[in-house]
Amino acid sequence: MKNYFTGFFTAMCLTVSLFILMGSRSQFHQDIIANSIIVPNSDGSMTILDGNGITTYNDEGKVVSTLGKKNDEQGHLLLSNKDGNTMCYLGSGSYGGTLLTYNIRGKETSQLGTGKRSHGGLMIYNRNGINVAELTTFDNGDYFRGDGGLILNDRNGEDVWVQDGRKEIK
Repeated sequence: MKNYFTGFFTAMCLTVSLFILMGSRSQFHQDIIANSIIVPNSDGSMTILDGNGITTYNDEGKVVSTLGKKNDEQGHLLLSNKDGNTMCYLGSGSYGGTLLTYNIRGKETSQLGTGKRSHGGLMIYNRNGINVAELTTFDNGDYFRGDGGLILNDRNGEDVWVQDGRKEIK
């Protein structure tokens, strides 16, 4: 009789537990409100989700990525190396989108994006962050009228060769 009671009691506990677990899975939670959520990882790195976005840190506490908004409410993605140095930036701004890359010394090495007058451009910089080449649309009032252009500069950023994409009229 004692074994019968133990078995019956165990079966009842399992049944009640099953109903409790099934009931908790079927509930829908609409909102979770928090100032931030910190998710630590076993290797010492962590991810922080707050009102500005998602930031990940490596095991040395250096920021390695940020996805969110800047102070001016524009969206951005920032990627850094293990030392926390910014290597790549993708963002939106007042004029359009921009992709920037940086070298290990923190100098800008390239820029692809939209300029003030809604024209596109690709700029290449030397290791010192000086603009040495540019593929762009010339948009300087009535003179260039949005034609494509190529600019090559010397190591000091001085124009050496400039060519627009207009055909000569014969």
